[in-house]
Amino acid sequence: MLISVPAAFALARMRFWGSATLATGVFLTYLIPDTLLFLPLFKMFAVFGDLDRHSAASTDGTCC
Repeated sequence: MLISVPAAFALARMRFWGSATLATGVFLTYLIPDTLLFLPLFKMFAVFGDLDRHSAASTDGTCC
């Protein structure tokens, strides 16, 4: 919250070099369906060999 609120204010109100491009990039990331975000996560777990562990179900690693 300490970083995200001032950053959101800066994107919404202040004009700086690249602010339009950055705002467009943030907006376009919201257009990506959530299910597509799991593909890189699956690949990451496959590379580390954690697909058969309970830690793969919990991304913070607190499970088992």
